[in-house]
Amino acid sequence: MNETMTKAYGEIDKAKEELKRYQEMISNLEKEDLLNTREDYTIEYRGGELSINGKIQSKEITKKYKKYFRKETLTIKKQNGDINIDSD
Repeated sequence: MNETMTKAYGEIDKAKEELKRYQEMISNLEKEDLLNTREDYTIEYRGGELSINGKIQSKEITKKYKKYFRKETLTIKKQNGDINIDSD
């Protein structure tokens, strides 16, 4: 039981770190006027391309933000105040 709890706490810590990275990325995207967090938005990273609200970003922007994506496919979607993070 102790080993299971230790593993669970480790997974929680990983999830917290991942969320911190995404929050930092979203904040930086907003600072660069690439995203408005007061509105609904969709951020997608697929096949090495970054798309924000359906608009594929330049190679420079994608390269700058690639460090935030640890998975090949990720979608962060804010809709009606709810945020959903989906990775394959």
